[in-house]
Amino acid sequence: MKIYSHRANGYGHQENSAKAILASLADNISGVELDIRSTTDGQWCFFHDPILDNNSESKGFISKKTAKELRTVHLRDGQKLTFVKDMLPAFKKTKKEIILE
Repeated sequence: MKIYSHRANGYGHQENSAKAILASLADNISGVELDIRSTTDGQWCFFHDPILDNNSESKGFISKKTAKELRTVHLRDGQKLTFVKDMLPAFKKTKKEIILE
């Protein structure tokens, strides 16, 4: 049986955040499932909802904002919004399965 961390959740950090992802990768599980959203300029960030309103201190649709605008967004727990390209080094070091939705 394989066990995955859903949205990198369950580690005391906000879902889909850098700290949650790193905690998931360090755990004894098969892999991690993460949600991604595209910005207006084609960058990918980790976020479940299409809008920022419920899980961050900002508002609006992710798809209507640039990566530069989104790099200033703070999640509810104070972490900054995490981009896929920022996590690539950690993904390359692990043997865990990474599922991006």
